[in-house]
Parts: sequence; C-alpha cells; structure tokens
Amino acid sequence: MPKKFIEQTNRRNSPGAGTVDYEPTRFCYRARVAVGHTPEGKLKRLVKRFYLRDYPTAKKAERAAWDWVEETRTLYRKGTLLEPSTATLGEWLDEFVESKRAAGRGARTVQDYEDVFERHVRPHLSHLRLQALTPVAVQGWVSRLRGQTTAKVVWRAWYYLKLALNEAVRLELLHRNPAQALALPRPEPEQRRRWTAQEAAKALEYAREHDPFWHNYITIALSTWLRREEMLGLRWAWVNLEEGYLDVNGAVVYVKGKPVAVPPKTRDSRRRVWFREDAKAAFERQRELVEAMRKRPAFKDEDLVFPSVRGGPRSESTLLESWRKFCLAAGVPFIYLYRLRSTAISLAKSTGLPTRIAARRAGHSPVVQMRHYDETEEEEQRLAALSLEEVLR
Repeated sequence: MPKKFIEQTNRRNSPGAGTVDYEPTRFCYRARVAVGHTPEGKLKRLVKRFYLRDYPTAKKAERAAWDWVEETRTLYRKGTLLEPSTATLGEWLDEFVESKRAAGRGARTVQDYEDVFERHVRPHLSHLRLQALTPVAVQGWVSRLRGQTTAKVVWRAWYYLKLALNEAVRLELLHRNPAQALALPRPEPEQRRRWTAQEAAKALEYAREHDPFWHNYITIALSTWLRREEMLGLRWAWVNLEEGYLDVNGAVVYVKGKPVAVPPKTRDSRRRVWFREDAKAAFERQRELVEAMRKRPAFKDEDLVFPSVRGGPRSESTLLESWRKFCLAAGVPFIYLYRLRSTAISLAKSTGLPTRIAARRAGHSPVVQMRHYDETEEEEQRLAALSLEEVLR
C-alpha cells in the first residue's frame, strides 16, 4: 500500500500531497507529489503530479520529496520558479547534441557526445523527467557504471552529462545541475608511449628497404610534426617543394570509422611549416608513388599526399592494421600514429629548442605545449638535481 506523506489535506490531489510507491520492475521507490499552478504562477488549481524516481528506500524517496517541495516553495517566493516540464533527459540530450552540431562543433566531437550518451547514459537515465533528475539518481547511475566499465569511461560519461545539464541550467530549464553535486576525480592519464631516437632510426632503416609508403610517411611526420589527421588530409596544392614549406589548411577525421574532411583543429593549427632536404626527398618519392597510383582506372584523384588506392582518404581500420604489421615486421614497439608527433617534438626538444618556437611549429599555445609534450625524461631529472653550491654560487 502506498504511504501517505507531506501535507495531508481533505481535498484529493491538493498541492503538497503525495505518495511513495514501490516499482517492482525497477526495484526502487518513487515519490509522487501533487503540484499546481495558474498562469500567474500561483501554486493552486490545475493540479498535476510529478515524479521523483529511483530511490533505494521509501525513506529516501520521502526525504527527496520533502526537499523538492521546500525548494519549490523557496523558488516561488523568490519569483524564480520554473515552468513544470514533462521533457525527459533523453529528449534533452537529443536537443543538446543538435545544438552542438548547429553551433559548428567538429563532427568527431559531436559523434563522441552521441556515442557516450547512447552507450552509457540513455540505458539508465533517459526515461527520467529532466526536472526530476536528482543527485541521488546520478550517484546511483555512476555506481552502476563503475561495475561495468573503466574509471576513465565513467568519468567521461559523467563529465559529458554534466556539460549537458549545465546547458539546461543556462537556459533556465533547471535551477541546479544534479551532476554537479558529485565530485569525481579525473583518472590519472595513461603512460604515453613514444619512440626513442634509436627506435625511430630502426623503423626508418627497415622502411627504407621494405616499405616505401611508411618510409615517406614516417620521415615527413617526424620532420613536420603534423598531427595524424593533418597528415592524412594534406594536399599537394599546400606543399611548396621549391621553397621548402607546407601550409596546414585542413585535416581528415574519422566519424564512425569513415574519413571526413574538416578544417584545422584550432586557429593555431592553421599554420605554415618549413622542412629541409630529408622531408623534401620524402615528398618527391611519395609523389612518384601517387603518380603510379593515378594510372589505375578506379583511382579518383583528390590531390591527397597519402591517398588510398581509390584516391580518397585511407580508411581508419586499414591504416591501423597496416601500421601494426609494419611495427611488428620492423621490430619496434607499437605506438599509435598520433604518437609520432609526440616522438618528433620530444626529440626536437632534446636539442634545446625553445618551447615558444616548438609550440608555434606544432600549432599549439606554449601552455598546451608544455602540458602535453614537454615530458621530462629520467636523465633530465638527474641533471636537475643540482647541489646547493651550484644553486647558490
């Protein structure tokens, strides 16, 4: 039998009256509260019922209902009471993603939002009414996720949900962000593997004899510090071999495994990169390979420096599989292609190149450059252990 609580009145469904019900299919309790309003905002007449769901005990559901009623009264007295809405969290997440797409956010970023929401948020919370979402419900969701996936995935799902709810607060659909009450610590970043100078030299030596494509790719990547996306989107029209520079005017990202041409990642990413004779020779060799590919009937030229056999950008799965096989055959540790950029920057920094110059070449601000790429090596730590005599002289 439902348990009566809050303000008991003689009139049925009067504002403030409610019940706590057990949901056997969901193994939880829900609080049902009667509220009403008029066009002037007064809490009377037009009585409706709203639900606060997913509480482990009846006492917690009742306590949440008390808190909700008290908060509603406070907001009413301040004149900031929101119009009750039946929109669900799932509907709001759809609107949030579409707003990011309409605002011009990158296709890969928007797809990332959609994937995280679809896999980790919707199965647990999408049925809840947006205005009924509570910190307790968010905490229960986080606890369930922790038993299903890694801490890194849990943190990202919570962070994306928090961003979506922040937007709802900004648009005055919510008074507060229920995900903000949780303070999830960001997981420690994984150790980023990169090649040493010896490993890079070994890979280049093997590629020179056995794989012209990867020889050209590695040489240009290590010489220009381009991102993987910038390498795959590089066009011959942007390369000036006579002067020895290239302009970064675009890139290729993968959305659901399919290549999509996009503009540079940031304003700093649109830059001019100079290179020397080794990279120039690699570009000339690569041009010969592309010229041979252009003779094939199925080849549709898109002016890419590193095209697929059909002329367009290479597929992500094919590229990764080919790279894994190359690393295995060359006898070097496998690193993801984007780590070639980190390897190049690290090796250049070891020569004493100033951070400001390195950041400009990499298309970063100096702050980002130091945070992500200036990884201190053990030998540098030993050199930093100065004696007092050296410091105080």
